[in-house]
Amino acid sequence: MKDFIVITLALLILCASVAAQGWEVINYPTEENITGICSVHPDTFFVVTDRGSCARTYDAGKSWKVFPVAADLHLEDVSFANSKRGVVCGRNGALYRTDDGGSTWENSSLKDTIPWFTDIEMFNVRTGLVIGMTRDSASPFGGLALWTTDSSRTWKTQEPLGMGYSEILYHPGGLVYLLSFGRLFNSDDFGKTWKFVKTGDGMVARTISIVGKTGILAGPNGMFAFSSDSGKTWTKLDQWSNKLYIASELVDENVGYAGGLDATMVRTADGGRTWKAELLARSFNVLDMCLIGNRLFAVGSKGVIIAKKVK
Repeated sequence: MKDFIVITLALLILCASVAAQGWEVINYPTEENITGICSVHPDTFFVVTDRGSCARTYDAGKSWKVFPVAADLHLEDVSFANSKRGVVCGRNGALYRTDDGGSTWENSSLKDTIPWFTDIEMFNVRTGLVIGMTRDSASPFGGLALWTTDSSRTWKTQEPLGMGYSEILYHPGGLVYLLSFGRLFNSDDFGKTWKFVKTGDGMVARTISIVGKTGILAGPNGMFAFSSDSGKTWTKLDQWSNKLYIASELVDENVGYAGGLDATMVRTADGGRTWKAELLARSFNVLDMCLIGNRLFAVGSKGVIIAKKVK
């Protein structure tokens, strides 16, 4: 009987390891919900939380240093142009900048505390874009975009383009993409001017990833679409889930991942045409994803960070 129990436990451990499908847990010092992640080097990356802190690692997540940005402020995203200069954004019009790798922060927030910022991207050390929603009573989901050309010291409001801005996508040397309700905008001049296409039948997506010719969209109620022409046209998939997908990341033109609430993670190996569920090393809400070197990182609720070697 004892041998049977030992063998059973060993099999359970083996099954759990296999079920995690290569995901490993990265130790993080707090249980604050991690809402954003970015990297400037395979060993150097930053995260922000919904309690107003930013954390930095120089050793790929083995150790962390946590810095307060603003107490109890719900931050949503972080972007660094290099290891020293970075910005964070969040609710209540929050915008903060740092020139020392996150040790200290300068407040450049809006005087209007109603807007919520959802995503921020520094394209280089001087130029960047932050997006969100106006949240005012007249237009609660009106899109709001601000542009900086002086290293995030000041921000200028852009003309409204649409509703419900949710995500910025940028790869160095490529186009800037801005995802809105039913529309996908792109710019070849860091956001000075924009062109747009409809996301299929005008469907609402929450997250986008494009690599080469392949693009994927995901969003509420299990919404998925794929593109094979760098986002010019989109094909919507039949709904097969009621989950909310918040983050996505293409590894290459074939392999990609999408994650969301209730420990939801799915993987495609054919450019977004079909998806299969991934079993994770921890149960948590996936709130952001980032490809860092040859590993994919997913972050979210309860201070959970997981990583998987994908290249």
